[in-house]
Amino acid sequence: MPKFRLPKLRQASNKEKAMKEELLHFIWRTKQFIHLPLRTTTEEEITIIQAGTYNTNAGPDFLNAKIRIGQEVWAGHIEMHLQSSDWIKHQHQDDIAFQNVILHVVLKEDVVIKNSSGAIIPCLVLKKHIPRRLKGQYLKMLHSRNWIACQSALPNVPKEKIGFWLDRMVIERLEEKTNQLLERLKKNQFDWETSLYHSLGYSFGLKVNADAFEALMQSIPLTIIAKHQNSLLQLEALLFGQAGMLEDTFEEGYPNKLKKEYQFLKHKYQLQGIVIPWKFMRMRPANFPSIRIAQMAAFLFQTHHLVSKVLAAQAVKELVNLFDLQVSLYWKTHYQLDKASIKRAKKAGIQFRRNVIINSFIPLLFAYAKARQLPQYQEKALAFLSEIPCEKNVLIRRFEAIGMPKVDSAYQSQALLQLKKRYCDIQACLSCAIGHEVLK
Repeated sequence: MPKFRLPKLRQASNKEKAMKEELLHFIWRTKQFIHLPLRTTTEEEITIIQAGTYNTNAGPDFLNAKIRIGQEVWAGHIEMHLQSSDWIKHQHQDDIAFQNVILHVVLKEDVVIKNSSGAIIPCLVLKKHIPRRLKGQYLKMLHSRNWIACQSALPNVPKEKIGFWLDRMVIERLEEKTNQLLERLKKNQFDWETSLYHSLGYSFGLKVNADAFEALMQSIPLTIIAKHQNSLLQLEALLFGQAGMLEDTFEEGYPNKLKKEYQFLKHKYQLQGIVIPWKFMRMRPANFPSIRIAQMAAFLFQTHHLVSKVLAAQAVKELVNLFDLQVSLYWKTHYQLDKASIKRAKKAGIQFRRNVIINSFIPLLFAYAKARQLPQYQEKALAFLSEIPCEKNVLIRRFEAIGMPKVDSAYQSQALLQLKKRYCDIQACLSCAIGHEVLK
């Protein structure tokens, strides 16, 4: 018999070790305690007057709490660890941010902790106060092998709760994209046009060639692009030349013409060539970087003062129509330089257009609203997202298959992308309102 029981005991022990501090945070925030009253390890009764503000930045876990310990009321911060010795492991004793901690909440006290003045910090061991059902459900989610941890319980979560959280997710995702654009803006001395130009490059490259395409756009100052915006040939020469695609010996006349033009422009502007590892493998020819570069040249040829056009747009259709591109005649019979193919119009597909709008133009509106304190552009960004049909991909289909309400717009699909990446994939269930609902 013992040889059958030992694995069970070891499994329980491993699960307990795998428990995360976020469970302690959740219980403290929701006050789901059992075996009240709470007491310190020195048997003084604890009454929570104010649980404090949950801190997602550096410093103690809960700020500005108020509790009664025995007969005395304390105001300050709350810090939580699985083991009290984690205080020392994380070097909180040397951190001024932790000097006003009034209660140390732990799963296990293995060391008595003192503050910088040498006084013992009151300690609450939470282990016996955690409801068994809650702990079991949490560990089940934590060790779930499902696509997402709450998959089996998702159909039981009220739709209004899911809708509320998806609203939060779409704002969170837009904030992330906005911060990326604001970082570009800072690097570009707050030049909005150049920053959007670089962001556009990243979007044109799709996931596979995004970094390479942005590096290409960064290698050619927008002032140089502006001087040649009336010549599609010169724009192609600049882009293909800086992309490193004009280094070969060509048989066809047009690539040689581009090469000669690029050599002249490179010398004129003292351009520094860059090495870019373009990826062609396992891609549809319509998505080849050579085609996207040709389309970018056509876009720059046809569209001037892009920031003004995006800000002035009153409907998504106006932005979609910006990509009614006419690539040069050469590219209608080629997917790569010096390799002829069947004649096809190299139009930008509707899904590609929408992706660029979602990943470059919507964040521009959001960032502009934030930087200039003009909330109408934020409202426009959200309205445009709601107007764009949802992306069609495996992630969206899987969410719908496990009980997520039907996804109709990019507003919802962008929210789900954020949810999966920032919460489900890293099992941050207790930082998620849906996870909260499942545990409740």
